Amino acid sequence: SATGNTMSVTTSSLTVSSDTSYGAQTVVAGTSNVKLASFNIKGSSAEKVNVTSIALKVDNNNAANNNAVVSNLKLYKGADNTGTQLGSTQATVTDNTAMTISVSGLLLEKGEEISVSVYADISSSFADAIHTLFSMILSFSLITLTSSGL
Repeated sequence: SATGNTMSVTTSSLTVSSDTSYGAQTVVAGTSNVKLASFNIKGSSAEKVNVTSIALKVDNNNAANNNAVVSNLKLYKGADNTGTQLGSTQATVTDNTAMTISVSGLLLEKGEEISVSVYADISSSFADAIHTLFSMILSFSLITLTSSGL
């Protein structure tokens, strides 16, 4: 009989953190393509990870008409909007409701860390833009990442 090599089996994991280099911002209502947030995703140290979706929500908790504040939400790989757009533009953003954005081609090598930036349009009818946008950034949360090991 022959004895084979030992094989260790682990699970893939992803770590998500806020990008601390991006702080609170002040913007004018009616501005398009505003950077709302930035976060980092770090892949597993055990294997490559293919990120297939990102679910997030935006909470416009100080606005009179929450659902009309943010539109055309986009995710970009990188610290700004010059990188590759991840998934499709979310034309409608419903307040405090999770939205899942399917992504393709987001393969993280072992231990690789990337930045993801969130951009959107801010409504011109948003009277309390400065106060609410600040609150919205603090309330921005990444809920889940769906991935598969390779």
